[in-house]
Amino acid sequence: MKAEKIQGALGMLVEDPDNESAWEDVESEVVESEGGEELLRILEAARSRHGELHDWETVARLLELELVVTEDEASEAARLRELARIYDEELRRSMDALEVYERAAERGDDDEKVTQAIAGIRQSKERWEDTVQHRVEDAEASDEPAAAARKL
Repeated sequence: MKAEKIQGALGMLVEDPDNESAWEDVESEVVESEGGEELLRILEAARSRHGELHDWETVARLLELELVVTEDEASEAARLRELARIYDEELRRSMDALEVYERAAERGDDDEKVTQAIAGIRQSKERWEDTVQHRVEDAEASDEPAAAARKL
């Protein structure tokens, strides 16, 4: 790994988190690297900085890259839980959070919070689907188009 190259690309992402060229450099360095503590420290520092900036999309993307080079199960589990939390609480993307929580569970993370989060997201999804179904049925039963539109 060329620490200077990845640090330079990560620096560009602070200025412009949508810089695809910088993302490509970071991702290729991570994929081509042999991992290691130095790379993890660099990625963690960048993630911390973006967290301070409340740039949660970048935080999530960096966590995914950290997972590529994370070697021990405890660190992987912690990163998966944090990624799921970011998706759920910061980005409000509950289905992405559910997918990550399920990844954690599949890898043997039996943390009660993971189990509760999975159950909570599934229940919320079911309630939302029920609500939508009832509103559609009410709208379809209405004879007045304006009243039907208000019910949706």
